[in-house]
Amino acid sequence: MSGELKWRLIDQTNRPYHLNENDKCCYFMDYQSRGAPSVSEANQRISNLKRSPKYKGQAPWNYKIGAVNIFANNLVSLFGQTQEYTVAFILSSKKKDDSEYDERFDLLRNALAILASNLRIEEPIVTKLSRVATHLSSDRPKPNEIKETYQWNGFQNQPFECLYLIDDVITTGAQFRAYKDLVLEHQPDLKILGVFWAKTFWPNPSEGMI
Repeated sequence: MSGELKWRLIDQTNRPYHLNENDKCCYFMDYQSRGAPSVSEANQRISNLKRSPKYKGQAPWNYKIGAVNIFANNLVSLFGQTQEYTVAFILSSKKKDDSEYDERFDLLRNALAILASNLRIEEPIVTKLSRVATHLSSDRPKPNEIKETYQWNGFQNQPFECLYLIDDVITTGAQFRAYKDLVLEHQPDLKILGVFWAKTFWPNPSEGMI
């Protein structure tokens, strides 16, 4: 793995388990599975981004804010600032009123509102049932199991040419699959593309999880 930081397409050589040839996605960093933050810049950034809500108001929370700002700037480098886009964030595992709810995408939304007025943010789906965070679960949920925790919310404004689904890390693609499939149930003609800050890789490919 090169570990280089640049936007790349996911293709047939590195496609996560739950994605198929019709899923168009890109990612920016290589995230090492089970790797400590010190393993790479990508692992450090993701660790900071996912910093627990229990640190809010404390010094470690500044690392989360820093990661959010870096993520936002990387997204601006991908989208630019001339053409308009409709984007949505793949959902947190927790409901917004859950004490363990991670507001990283709320923070990212605020950062993007300052940096990129051309990104129109929508929330067509909301979380109706909290579940164990995928990255903390030893038994990774299937797309249909994740989909059961979702509730259709609808679009405030009809998306532009397509909808871009943003998430921090793609591992098996189960969350992307669940979100995309539910959107297409309501808007079957909508074009959907995935944008991930990092894609998981395993130093030993035989350890890959499905």
